[in-house]
This record gives sequence, C-alpha cells and structure tokens, in this order.
Amino acid sequence: MEIADLEYKFSKLINSGLIEAIVENDHIRFHPDTEAINKAKKECKAAKNKAEEDKKFNLLSNCSKELGRQIALGSEKGASAWISTLPLKECGFTLSKQQFQDAIRIRYNIPLEGISSECACGKSNSIDHALTCKLGGYISLRHNHLRDTLSNLLGVVCKDVVSEPHLLPITTEELPRGTTLQSDARLDISCRGFFSALDKTFIDVRVIHPNSLVNAQKPLKT
Repeated sequence: MEIADLEYKFSKLINSGLIEAIVENDHIRFHPDTEAINKAKKECKAAKNKAEEDKKFNLLSNCSKELGRQIALGSEKGASAWISTLPLKECGFTLSKQQFQDAIRIRYNIPLEGISSECACGKSNSIDHALTCKLGGYISLRHNHLRDTLSNLLGVVCKDVVSEPHLLPITTEELPRGTTLQSDARLDISCRGFFSALDKTFIDVRVIHPNSLVNAQKPLKT
C-alpha cells in the first residue's frame, strides 16, 4: 500500500500538465511538455531513491549486527542477479528445488534443514562453516568450477587460453611478502587478447566468503 501510494503521487506529478489539460478541456495543452516531464521524472527518481535509503537505514538501525551485515551483503551490486536470471538449461542456470531452497537460506543466513549439527571434521556445523570447511574438497571444487567456467568464456573472445599455466621460476627477484616462491608455482588462467592483441594476461580466481572468521570483522568495502 505504501509503495502504491508513492507511485500514485509520482504519477500525478509527472502527468500534472496533462491532468490540468484534461480537467480544463484545453486541447492546446494536450501536447506534452517534454522538458517539464523529464524534470519531474528526475525529481521522482531522486525522491524514490531517498525513500528507499531512509527505509534501509531504519531497518538496519533496528536489527542485529549479524542480520544487518547479511542485508548489506544481499544489497551488494550483482548479489541478486541469480534470482532474476532466466533458468536456461543449456547455460546451466537451472536449480533443483533443494538447490533453490538452500540458496535462499544461504542468502538470508537462515539455518539449513536436514543437516547434522556437527561437521565430519568435528566442528559445529553451520552455513558459515559449510562454506569454509576444507574437508571433502568442496572448497577446491567450487573454485575449480568457477575457474573452468571463466576459462571457457575467455576461450570465446581470447586466444591461447590456458588453465593453470606454469610461471617462470624465481631467481634473484625481490617480490612482496606472501608471494609463492615454489618452482612449480601456477596461476589459474592465462590468455592473450584480453587487454590488447598480443599481450599475455594472467588471472587468479579467488572465492571469498564474507562471513568467514577472517572476513567477518572486516568492512564490506574492503
């Protein structure tokens, strides 16, 4: 009801000139004033955005820190793309009933149903733990699936696409702290033609869980 009232108010503002022309039966004014309409649309858009931001602020101010973070995560750019994507089978965009229910629960941090309270690794089970537990290799499978998908897409527009290319061995170079120095070091993908025709680009794929023990206390912007 609140949204309907707001949309009705904006509609009246945008079409105010036409409304007056109809009421006064003024045929000359039936021609729309494009400049006035565009100005009214911008004002309505700004007012609508402000109303949504105020509502979001009030909501975040009256909920727990954990819930507020989850709402902020769901509001990030692209976080809702999978919900509105067409379920094209040939593109692998279809979800089973179980997958969809689990995805919705993960999105809003609602406990999953039908799972044991204790993980096979011995720790207490939860959504956050399930997304970070290294037992069983699911973390690697998730990463590799994303790497292979990106590699296939790059193969359409780039040349010489290679998964897990070997890097040149380190000799006397001074590299930043944390750099992998092993002789068999690899990155996830390399390709040519990404930025320019012949330059070789190396890509490292990382999957980050924002609510892991390491990231939970960090601001989302980082």
